[in-house]
Amino acid sequence: MIAIAISNRCMVARKAQNGLSRSARSVVRVSATADPQVTTKRPTVPEPTITPELAKLATTPNNFSIALLNGGKYAKQKIPGGDLYWIADPAATSVWLADEWGNGVRPGWPQSLRKLIGANAINTTNDFTLYRKTRDIFDAHIMVDDAVAKALPGIQKKVQQHVSSWAQQKSMHFYDNVRVLMMDVLHNVALKLNTNLDEVKMAATLSAQWGGGVVADINASEQTKAAFAKGMAAREQLTTFYKKKLHSPDLPKGLAANMRDAFGVDNESTLNTCFAITFAGLETSSNSISTVIRMLAADPKGLERVKKEAADVSKKHNGLTTIAAQDCLAFTYAVIRESLRMTYAVGAVPKYATEALTKPDNAAELPAKCPFQAAWKAMSVLDPAVKGELNVWKPERWLDAKKMESWKIWQHPFGSGTRECPGARIMQAVAALTAVELATHYKYTVDANTTFSNGGAPINRLPGKIERA
Repeated sequence: MIAIAISNRCMVARKAQNGLSRSARSVVRVSATADPQVTTKRPTVPEPTITPELAKLATTPNNFSIALLNGGKYAKQKIPGGDLYWIADPAATSVWLADEWGNGVRPGWPQSLRKLIGANAINTTNDFTLYRKTRDIFDAHIMVDDAVAKALPGIQKKVQQHVSSWAQQKSMHFYDNVRVLMMDVLHNVALKLNTNLDEVKMAATLSAQWGGGVVADINASEQTKAAFAKGMAAREQLTTFYKKKLHSPDLPKGLAANMRDAFGVDNESTLNTCFAITFAGLETSSNSISTVIRMLAADPKGLERVKKEAADVSKKHNGLTTIAAQDCLAFTYAVIRESLRMTYAVGAVPKYATEALTKPDNAAELPAKCPFQAAWKAMSVLDPAVKGELNVWKPERWLDAKKMESWKIWQHPFGSGTRECPGARIMQAVAALTAVELATHYKYTVDANTTFSNGGAPINRLPGKIERA
């Protein structure tokens, strides 16, 4: 009976993991009008009324997009110089983003982020040849099965070391500690920069300051100017740190070394890869893992289920650090999906269309040079699998095959298409092994009154207590 149950869970988990880590959608090319002036149709999208209450939500993109779309798939917002279109239509986004270069779609990063990550890194995202070269190196080290399989033992070791250190602290904030754990994994498992713990903690602190510099408008106020200035100061310190590591003769073989060999040790692409990995992986992953910790603390039955599942799978696979074993952690990964659904650290991604974009069923068209937001969070709330249960914690829903098919259409916590997050599997592995470690070897509590920001970070940094069971 146990063997049959595990086998069935493995089948569900494998399908579910494929839906999260690699897009199963086919690449479809959409023909676009060559001359923007020839465009005759305007998008058939509703005209929203921007009330004062709705305008206040502009600082929280998740809430703003949900309110603006109001249950619809398209809406447009008046901005200086024209319109900004919000898209929560999986049929359109899956086509438009599957081949961004062919469809004339480009990232619409704010000026602050362009400077904080580096102009070279931003330019790489707009150059197909450079982006493909960079992405192939990324995939080979942190995305494909072989790379993830090699990373799993290192991830488990880091998780065990860090969680053990948490239990030695008299008072602690889970969020701060998760950020250090995640930075350690990014530096020493993903990038392989060979950093010690003090360096990891320093980089995590500087990265928080660096990330605080990402503002929509640098000159909007004295506060935004100051935040951006602090972010750039942190960048300078991190640049010195990363250059020292990249020039080290002791740099082990891995992602950073391969970028150095492919582009040159002093090439901006090599340096900016370190910033890009940090930007894409540290805050979002830390937010999501903190949500897993918070929600399981309030769900003792779920925590016990994670523990039992891990014991069963570990016995069958002689541990949890193989792809086969990870594929069998069906409920644990369902917990991660439910946490990702409720958190949505990246609720919308800015884009612009260099050519007119037509939806597959011709129901709407975006004109050329049109800014738009792929509104992942607003799309998520339309998922039939969570209808009537948007704020209900129910991870077991994702053990249902039909609801997992719905997930693949409506839920995009790692983005979609050509630029789907290359670190998705690493993040999920850290989350899974952290949940298992806590459930199996520790007792912990967190502040039950913790609330999360619109970007998914716990506002009070998730205070709590932890001890060995």
